[in-house]
Formats: sequence, C-alpha cells, structure tokens
Amino acid sequence: MKGWGITEEIEMLSILKQIDQLGYKFMLSNVIEHNGKRHELLEAWVNENNYKMIDAGVSGWRYAKKEVLILNY
Repeated sequence: MKGWGITEEIEMLSILKQIDQLGYKFMLSNVIEHNGKRHELLEAWVNENNYKMIDAGVSGWRYAKKEVLILNY
C-alpha cells in the first residue's frame, strides 16, 4: 500500500465534483487543520465550488486536528 497523498486527494475531489455535476448529493468528512497546517487545497476547492463547510470539532488527544464536513446541498 502506498498511502494517501496529493494525487489521491486531487482525484477524490475531482470525483466528488463529477458527482455534484451529475446532480447527486455528497458529504465528505475531512481534516482542515492539523499540526498548525491548513489544508489549503480542500479549502480552495470548497470556495471555488460554493460548497458548505461545517465545523465538526476537534479530535486527537496528542495532535489535535480540526475536522469538517463538506456538503454540496
């Protein structure tokens, strides 16, 4: 297994955009901030497509991560 990287992330966001363009609803759970780094690719994608980003809280006891839900409805 090679893991998850930027290539896989871009592919997933592309598939979700196709789902949206076909008129289907989706909800994505993702991390927007971790170790002081912001997920700028995700944030830009949400803004460009006018999707909703809902704060889902903070998880992780050692390294807190801010989780969000992304919806196209």
